[in-house]
Amino acid sequence: MKFLPSLSLAALFLAGTAAQAQSINNGSFESGSYRVQGVIGGWSTTAYMSTVSAADLVADRATGMTASPVGGNMMAAWYLTVGTPTLSQTLSGLTPGKNYNISFYESTANTSPDAYAASLQWLVSLGSQTLGGTAMQAAAPHSGAAWKKVNLTFTANMATETLKFVASATAPLAPEPLMLLDGITISAVPEPSTAALSLAGLGLFGFLLSRRRSARQV
Repeated sequence: MKFLPSLSLAALFLAGTAAQAQSINNGSFESGSYRVQGVIGGWSTTAYMSTVSAADLVADRATGMTASPVGGNMMAAWYLTVGTPTLSQTLSGLTPGKNYNISFYESTANTSPDAYAASLQWLVSLGSQTLGGTAMQAAAPHSGAAWKKVNLTFTANMATETLKFVASATAPLAPEPLMLLDGITISAVPEPSTAALSLAGLGLFGFLLSRRRSARQV
C-alpha cells in the first residue's frame, strides 16, 4: 500500500503532460452537407467549399475515389483560382513561442472528362506564418488521386491565432478539378526537457508498478 501515493503522483504527472494537447473543431468535417457552401461546423469558409464523401464523388464520376485514412466526410474546394477558396478557424489556448505541428490529409478528384496540367497546393497559415503543403497534380479525368499526409510545424506568436487553408492553383480552373482535405489535427511539439521528463515519468511509473507487484508476491 505504501507505493500507492507514488503511483498516484506518477500518474498525475503523465496526465498533466497529456493535457497540454490542442484540438481542432470538426477537423474531420463530419458536420456539413455536399455542395452546401459555407455550412461547415467550426469553420469559416469562402464560396466553393463544402463537405463531401467519397461516395458522392464516385457518383459524380470520379471513379476510384476513396475516403481518406480518417474516413467519413472530407472538405472539397472547386473553382480554383489563385488565392481562393479559403477555410479558417480561430485557435485559442496556444503558448506564444511554442512550436505546433499541423497535420492533415490531402488529395484531388476530377469528375469531368477533361485533363488539367495545373499544379495544386494547400497554403496553410497559422497567424502571420504561411507554409505550403505538398504540390499535387490534378487527378486524371473521371478519377481520384491517392491520399497523402502532410505535417507542418509552426511557432505560435500569440495565445490566439487563426489557422487558415487556402486552395491554390498555378492557373485559374473552373469548376474542376477538386482539392480535398481531411483529418486536420494540431499538437504541441514537445520541448527536449519536457520529452525527457515524460520519459522519466514513464520510467518511474514502470519501476513503482514493478516494485508493487514484487511486494505482493512476497
